Amino acid sequence: MKKILNLLAVSALIGASTSAYAASPLIPISGLGNRAGIYGLLSAKVAYNDNLYLRSSDKKGDCIFTLSPGAEFISGSEGEHTFSVRFVEDLSLYMDTTKNNSQLENIDATYSYGRGDNRLRATVAAGFHHNQSNSSRDRATDIMIRTYTYYGRALASYRLSESGKVTVRTGFKWDGTTYDNQKDIYNDRENYAVPVYLYYAVTEKLDVGLTYEYRYVDIASNSSNRASGKTPGVQQVHFFGLTAEGALIPESEKLTVKGRIGYTQSDYSRRTLGGASDASTMGMGLTFGYKATAKLSTSLTLKRDFELAGNADGITTTGVELGANYQIAEKWSANGSLAYRLDDYQSSAREDDCYTLGLGVAYQVNDYLQASVNYYLSLDDSNQSNNDYSNNIVTLGLSLRY
Repeated sequence: MKKILNLLAVSALIGASTSAYAASPLIPISGLGNRAGIYGLLSAKVAYNDNLYLRSSDKKGDCIFTLSPGAEFISGSEGEHTFSVRFVEDLSLYMDTTKNNSQLENIDATYSYGRGDNRLRATVAAGFHHNQSNSSRDRATDIMIRTYTYYGRALASYRLSESGKVTVRTGFKWDGTTYDNQKDIYNDRENYAVPVYLYYAVTEKLDVGLTYEYRYVDIASNSSNRASGKTPGVQQVHFFGLTAEGALIPESEKLTVKGRIGYTQSDYSRRTLGGASDASTMGMGLTFGYKATAKLSTSLTLKRDFELAGNADGITTTGVELGANYQIAEKWSANGSLAYRLDDYQSSAREDDCYTLGLGVAYQVNDYLQASVNYYLSLDDSNQSNNDYSNNIVTLGLSLRY
């Protein structure tokens, strides 16, 4: 407890000293838009995690202090050309398990274009993240997993005529994951996807249509695969379905929908690790939003898709999540989420029932500084021994943007 109190005091000092010199932006840049400039970013968090390695027994807890300095460059004006680059360095100090101390880099860049008549919209984004975590889907070890993840996006939306009701959306997505350790367990991979949406405006506020997406996952062999002569191969996924986006009630935007539902087929070609070579199921990714009052917004998300564990095991995931945000007062807000996910492993009889609960309260101190406290609970009930776990995380934080 003494360590926690000391870290909280450090966080408070950081927030108090920096907010006194806050400006927006830190370095204004004229001629590049009404928000152009370089902003300074800083956050400080103290967290207690009671099960760092997600073990079913012999749990190891620790108190973690994270300081995240960074900067963000923004140019352009809303609705036209906009460009941003954001860099954040996460410096984490573990009080007991000092081998987990880390310095993790994150960079994200986004360019958006919207023509004046809103007929053409386009977004290009790319980024790099250095991550440290443990995986609930693979065997528990007393080692935190470090990965490098990369991504790139190029997406565009075009309305076929100035006053027409038909819109086409398509693009290209790429992301990759490289494991920095545990290379005998986990498989590096690259993911490619090409989504195509054809929307028709049934009302001024609701678009419905057809969608198709092709995904290709190139999975690299790890050292254990190479030693055994087995290969994870590649995964190809095809999705065909219906899509919708907008307000379900024409005269208001209290009830909204965004997402798709349809048929998904997954094919594992050249795979010798075992398990199904192909599978098909109903696929979906739908989010319904409901603005109950001026202060309360709620959401319901339904998901079903094929995924891959870190060790390239195929998984059919089915999930549901409830979320809520409530504006308590002018500067106070609260949020909560409750979720369930079923992981059905294709190479074995393993099934995991996963439950999560998240609760948070935030206080906007001023235009630049926000304080928050969050609680997160995750439970995994598996039909295979040693894969059950429970995990509680409490986090207190201060975030600054100036």
